Amino acid sequence: MNTTIPGRAIHHIYWFAALVLIFFSDVSADDETGWSGTPFVEPPAWKEEAPGLPAYPENDRLLELPASLPGYDFRVFIDPESLSVGGDRVVRYTLVIVSSSGVRNISYEGMHCGKHEYRRYAYGSGEKWFPIEASSWQRVSDIGMEHYRYVLYWDYLCSPLRPNLDAESMLRRIRNTSGPMLHD
Repeated sequence: MNTTIPGRAIHHIYWFAALVLIFFSDVSADDETGWSGTPFVEPPAWKEEAPGLPAYPENDRLLELPASLPGYDFRVFIDPESLSVGGDRVVRYTLVIVSSSGVRNISYEGMHCGKHEYRRYAYGSGEKWFPIEASSWQRVSDIGMEHYRYVLYWDYLCSPLRPNLDAESMLRRIRNTSGPMLHD
């Protein structure tokens, strides 16, 4: 009497046992995979954190961004002390734009990398911040005077290859480049 189980039958028994284990296993949401065995549930809607205003920018600590174009007679700077990434994943920073005649435009802004949008929170003048009430998110554009923000988005703050950069990594990207890395 032959009591051996053919190879094919063993294969089926293994598959059946695996399915039984998966079906009856007690997988909780606390395991490494995060799988709870329940149907997909929409994540909570994104909510922006209330931004606080940073210290007013000091000239001696500004970093220049190589974000110029032919016919664009402005120099663009970022204050490294103001650069942060919030829990809402918005990158916030102080931007200083200086014209060829020395006129300065200072703003505190946020960039939502996942949505390709930016928002202004305040303008600076006379060493003081002036909050902008109810500013809206706007699309980052590479057209005309907005080109510097496009370069800031693609080359320094929002990497499509590494979407969760921290502020220090962003600052390294700004300090270690002599020009735009992805877009001219």
